[in-house]
Amino acid sequence: KDAIFTAADKIRNGGETDLDGAIELAAEQFSKVQGSEKVAILLTDGKDQPGVYEDAHRIFADKKWPMHAIGLSKKADHETLQRIAKDTGGKYHDAPSSEQLQGIFGEICFSLQNRTLIRRSTVHLTPGPARQTTYAFDPSLKHVALTMKAQVAEDAAKNLVSEHTMTPPETAETPITAKGTGVWRYFDFWTPKPGTWSLTSSSNVAAETVFEATAITDLNLWHFPVPASYE
Repeated sequence: KDAIFTAADKIRNGGETDLDGAIELAAEQFSKVQGSEKVAILLTDGKDQPGVYEDAHRIFADKKWPMHAIGLSKKADHETLQRIAKDTGGKYHDAPSSEQLQGIFGEICFSLQNRTLIRRSTVHLTPGPARQTTYAFDPSLKHVALTMKAQVAEDAAKNLVSEHTMTPPETAETPITAKGTGVWRYFDFWTPKPGTWSLTSSSNVAAETVFEATAITDLNLWHFPVPASYE
């Protein structure tokens, strides 16, 4: 996953776009791999060249291979990309600039796993003192992903720097810090230590930030209150 995020940071728009050729090549490569789940990501910053798009994605729809589509920049053919994602069972993402790509790839990665939402909250971060929140992890959680996504305008996103530090239940253990530019940061914990974890967060600009914790667990989790139903 880290390799995907690093590669996403290096993506820049440019060159011509051959949607049919790219999709046909992906289908050819997928056909060589047997017995595994297949999911494709289509990333483009322009309209199909040299001519009209000829629905190469139908092979993905026929084989039930989901294709997530990302329109990078305002020049992308968003209508066609939305249709490709819808027809194949994927999801469409709009990325006005490359700064949004890390968060989009993170969302796609997490969606491929059988995850359960355990908590979502919105925190107002400011350039002042760091905000502190806590998360209780129990032994049933095999994996926990905690994402933080700032809700700011595109021009502000380029200058946003956030820092988040997770401290394990026992103070003797080393805290884990995620710091960088852009609107999206994340933590990834396999078999996290049970107990109450502390998260401190700060930002160099004021930003409403959505904190979302998802987990892989054998338990069936229900969100309360559960609406009553009557026959």
